Amino acid sequence: MPSQAFENILHMIIHTSPDIRLAKVKPHLLTFISHPIIKELIGQGDAPAQADVNTSPNLDLQKIQESLQQLSKAVEALKKAPPPSSNKDTKASKSKQKSPAPPSAPPRTFSAIARARPPNPSLLVDLAQLGIGKEGRVKPEILCHALNKELAAVTPPQVQLVAVRWTAKGNLVITGGPAATPHTLQLAAPHISISLPHLLSLPTNSPPPQPRPNTKWSKILINGVPTGASNDRSPLTPDECHAALAASNPSYATLSITQKPSWVCPPSSYLPGAVSSLLVAFEDPDGGKLKVILAERYLYALSNRASVIKWKYHQKNRKDNSKLTTGQHTNTSDFNDDEDVDHLLTQPEPLFETASAPPPQSGQPTRKSSHKTRPPRPFDA
Repeated sequence: MPSQAFENILHMIIHTSPDIRLAKVKPHLLTFISHPIIKELIGQGDAPAQADVNTSPNLDLQKIQESLQQLSKAVEALKKAPPPSSNKDTKASKSKQKSPAPPSAPPRTFSAIARARPPNPSLLVDLAQLGIGKEGRVKPEILCHALNKELAAVTPPQVQLVAVRWTAKGNLVITGGPAATPHTLQLAAPHISISLPHLLSLPTNSPPPQPRPNTKWSKILINGVPTGASNDRSPLTPDECHAALAASNPSYATLSITQKPSWVCPPSSYLPGAVSSLLVAFEDPDGGKLKVILAERYLYALSNRASVIKWKYHQKNRKDNSKLTTGQHTNTSDFNDDEDVDHLLTQPEPLFETASAPPPQSGQPTRKSSHKTRPPRPFDA
């Protein structure tokens, strides 16, 4: 109702401090009462009301007029009030003068700028299934030059590339230039797909390879998982382990898995009732998903609680770890295998490869044999 609205306004004005009234309320009230409609209403309220026997007085209009009159009196009182003291402003200005100036930001170093700059976007072309050997691979610099020539001939010209490299599995990683973005590189992907068959001399009956974004992914190691091996069956397959983890862990179920859970030792080496570790890889462009999984510390699978740690790669191992029991894993350095982005784990190499010396003959002293140890890699069933 209008009467309630004006009563609320008047109540707020009365309970406001004088300095705030003069600075913030007065301009609005002057604008309000100077409006032609308000002036007309105030003038009609001052004139004597005409007696009308047939109609009852408009109570709402009377309340509005009374409220306007009270507002007018409040404005007049504000005009007569002295201006607020500026002691606060002077104190603030003095404190600003006395406070020391903030130190200037240190100049950014080249290393800091290099770390802040995001890596160049890249595309991955799945060619491993074609079985292109090392002798049949086109040199990266020749392939990069040819692709840039093809992309420049397209109308409009597409983004230029800075590098092409072959991965260990036989896939192709194509990296865009400094001006490339993931979007512009993805727009050039169809043209790259058309150019690759004749540049690589691929079979005519094979479909053209489809480049896809080369997304960074993270790896975790899940320790203390029952292998499921028994006298009647072999250890659980990657699909079975993946289903068990997804069913009991919502955080795991939301991951974009690029490498399904794989045992860190050959499945044939597990004895009945053995407990071991699983390696899992998933898409993680900014590393945020890895932090969430590591913060939980545990995942649940097969009615067991398994601890989770970040996968660390063995760069160098001087000891023979062939006698390690299942479930023991020592990792010393970080490793990010971002060059082989496969959604399914391919058949890996053996976990350990040792060169044993021939047995000593009788009468000869025993010598320690030199062992060459390969880093642990995941295995499929």
